[in-house]
Amino acid sequence: TRITESGSQGLVTFELGAIMQISEQLTAGVHLFSPARIAVLEDEFLPTRVSAGLGYQPAPEVLLAVELEQQLDGFFRVKGGVDYQVIDMLSLRIGGATNPALGSFGIGLEIQEKIRDSYH
Repeated sequence: TRITESGSQGLVTFELGAIMQISEQLTAGVHLFSPARIAVLEDEFLPTRVSAGLGYQPAPEVLLAVELEQQLDGFFRVKGGVDYQVIDMLSLRIGGATNPALGSFGIGLEIQEKIRDSYH
């Protein structure tokens, strides 16, 4: 962590997560970030966040995702996105979030390198 006015310091925390395949098209996940109370400054702590999400794949090339995120100090956020696989190695992505309102887009490029086994 680096804050210009306060200097910098190293912090250690942990996070936990789990994913469950509900059906061939539906996946659910949960995530817990920094469940321990870790001080950043004297009276300021790393936020503890809990989130849960669903991924729905109506077709092999389309993924719809939604996530609900709750920070224990009262902050609540909803996120969503769509991933469309144009061809095997190229995906187009668009998403949005609330609190604050945010839009995003991206491109996914999957490059696989074949590695030869030189030890026969």
